[in-house]
Amino acid sequence: MAVKRTQADLLESARTQMGFLVDSCASFDQGKTNDALRIATSLRVLLHHNPARGTHALLAQCEMLENLFIRDTFGGSLLGGIPNDMLFIHTRVVDDEGKLEPKFQPRLWGKGGLTVTPPPTAQLHALLQHVRLPRGPRFHQPFLEWWNQIILQDQLSSTFTRQDIVLGLANKDGGAHVDPILTDKYYALTRQNSIGIFSQGNRSRVGLIWGDSGGKAVEKGMGNIVPADSPAFALARQIGWEFVESIGRAHPKVMP
Repeated sequence: MAVKRTQADLLESARTQMGFLVDSCASFDQGKTNDALRIATSLRVLLHHNPARGTHALLAQCEMLENLFIRDTFGGSLLGGIPNDMLFIHTRVVDDEGKLEPKFQPRLWGKGGLTVTPPPTAQLHALLQHVRLPRGPRFHQPFLEWWNQIILQDQLSSTFTRQDIVLGLANKDGGAHVDPILTDKYYALTRQNSIGIFSQGNRSRVGLIWGDSGGKAVEKGMGNIVPADSPAFALARQIGWEFVESIGRAHPKVMP
């Protein structure tokens, strides 16, 4: 005989998942970026709701999802030509055991976060190009609009929502399951640098450049060309930050 869980039982499960999420975010910030897979998995448990297929978001069961507003820090897109300092996530060239590589990083806001504010030059460029800068921490959206908002478009014109990134990492790419088959667009994003960002140069002179729609770097005579890593982990961390900041204010009783 099936037994329906009580609200107290569901709330305790939600607190447990929030504990996993908060701990994974902290671990990511300490350099263990593979914990993005755990971030995505906890977000999937808490937020992914598709009753027609037997999937029930834990927060929906706790009656917290329907009227939830979540912080939206997205601004602009990842299309070629948009300044690096204006992205939902951003890229930095880092020294990885002697190899200069462009890596994506989350753009967190607020106390204790990895706050990155666009410099005046980027703000001026945005004004002239009519491009929206990343939003600050006070802008919120209803959950479904936030969850299904397009936050990334690559050089192949493929688009990705927050839901796409979270479910790709959790359901397909090692969070809760490793699928033998990935979608074409997810594979291109995470394995083939379909965003088309590269670093080019050496220790004395290095810069970030955009590739063409085929993902090939544009030669600028600066030396070695290195493709960027996958943006999926940084996106998961940014999504996790938005959610944790929002749920903690709207429903503090669910926080660990």
